[in-house]
Amino acid sequence: MRETTDKTTSPTAQWVDNEQSTILSALVYLTRNMQAKEGFRQHRRMTLDMSDNEALHFLMSRLNMTVSQVHLLACVMFHTQSTGHSCDMDDLTDYMDSHPLELFSRQDDLSMLVDAGYLNSKGDSSITEEWIMRKEAMEALSRNTPFDVNTLRVHSAIELLVQCASAIREGRRHDMDGSIERQIDWLFKLNSHLPITTILRHMAGEDELSFKPLLLAASLLGAERAASVDAGDFGMILDGSDVNKVMHDLQNGTHPLVKAKIFEPFCSDGLANANQWVISRKGWLELLSQDIEETNAILDNATLSNNLMSSDQIPERKLYFSGKTQEEVNRLRQLLNDEQYRQITERLKEKNMPTGINVLLYGLPGTGKTELVQQLARETGRDIFVVDMSQIRDKFVGQSEQNLAQIFNAYRSFVARMPKTPILFCNECDAIFGSRMERTAHAVDKMENTLQNILLEQMEKLSGIMICTTNLTSALDKAFERRFLLKLQLPKPNNEARKQIWATMLPNLTDEQTTVLADRFDFSGGQIQNVTRKQIINSIFMGNDDLDFNRILDDCNAETMDRTNGRQIGFN
Repeated sequence: MRETTDKTTSPTAQWVDNEQSTILSALVYLTRNMQAKEGFRQHRRMTLDMSDNEALHFLMSRLNMTVSQVHLLACVMFHTQSTGHSCDMDDLTDYMDSHPLELFSRQDDLSMLVDAGYLNSKGDSSITEEWIMRKEAMEALSRNTPFDVNTLRVHSAIELLVQCASAIREGRRHDMDGSIERQIDWLFKLNSHLPITTILRHMAGEDELSFKPLLLAASLLGAERAASVDAGDFGMILDGSDVNKVMHDLQNGTHPLVKAKIFEPFCSDGLANANQWVISRKGWLELLSQDIEETNAILDNATLSNNLMSSDQIPERKLYFSGKTQEEVNRLRQLLNDEQYRQITERLKEKNMPTGINVLLYGLPGTGKTELVQQLARETGRDIFVVDMSQIRDKFVGQSEQNLAQIFNAYRSFVARMPKTPILFCNECDAIFGSRMERTAHAVDKMENTLQNILLEQMEKLSGIMICTTNLTSALDKAFERRFLLKLQLPKPNNEARKQIWATMLPNLTDEQTTVLADRFDFSGGQIQNVTRKQIINSIFMGNDDLDFNRILDDCNAETMDRTNGRQIGFN
């Protein structure tokens, strides 16, 4: 008769198989005497329990593994969890207290654990190979279920390219020779049901200097929606000499991918750039098995990626608002905080309510609407997808609607692949937010209403963060007004805020001078910035950084465009 034991409070007690037994408790029992390494190759006496015990047989049965496979899994899992690093041959030798040559007989077992999705393999040979537990496998075991590798299979070519892009960047980040190739091979083997796995090889003609650049370009352009790839990108998957050869052949038109019209130079403003390359429409159609809709989405989004502003590239600037406005700004800042944002969207989902956050910033020009969006993005680590709404309209029938749909399709792809939901920033919305016409006799009016209806529909089903700015609100359509969760007016700064802005932008001013400027000139932040820029230009002309307060006063007067003294703008 079995003796019952409390395994949870006494990990060193004998482990028994009963109704409360779990996979994790059995793994804990096998590794109870193991110690993580401290320092460089510190030897230890305490190792994996490799005796014939109930915990071992329980794991063999639940995971459908051999004795050797269970031992290897336990060692790698313990090492990954305790050190956060990959486990190599020396680690396994220490944990299993075995001769290094003995582990070579277990290569098939390690390969099985990799194929089954429990381990991720790195390194280009059995000597330099390293292993780490997959997060998904760790989570499955913690739920007391064996890991099913089929859950890692994807259902589309783009999903596979997303995984390839992640494998390339991960391998590059850890600088592990062979890890990228091994992971890509494993991904292709796992997803062999997708045509793209064989199409890529076929298009490259089994030539590694064609396959690797093509795979990299497809991953970055298709999954990450990059605008183009260059020598620096190719360096993530090729060594230096191969990068040079590939670039030389691309630029000279002798590379097989150029000859086959799969690669073509990136064009900007009508000029081809031989240092930057893209996959042609012909190439995408072949890669995606003639999926015209997906090909169009990739090509459109690659162009719109140029409108993406990275949060870490935004310079820090201090903004000053007064009273109630500052309170509302702080509220918006809190809403965009990632933890708060996630809680809000999850709660809205539970209530079956729209999760999109639509914000309207309105006020006179120069009051800091655009700068506020940028600073909030910088503080919360959110990239900005910048859209100039005035450029959506097109002279061709139906093109304006396509332009608007293209913007929201691109934004959805950015949301899907970015760790933090980016901000869709629609600047200068005055032209499109006007009241809709109830009776439209002219085609132009009908097109205008159609465009506005599309925008209203997109705002209603938005899953993300949209911030719009406008200078005028008197003509704002009521339907648009209802779509905005927050409406924040940014007025011109009051006297105290103006003093702070002057002191920040021109720190050499005395307190008395900032008071004079704030009292005399009812400027917006943008106007104060204009005067400041003039002082920088003046200092360059004069060859010194000394401030001339009288010159500042003159520039302030000029900024007001006062015509009472007969001065006019323009040429006489």
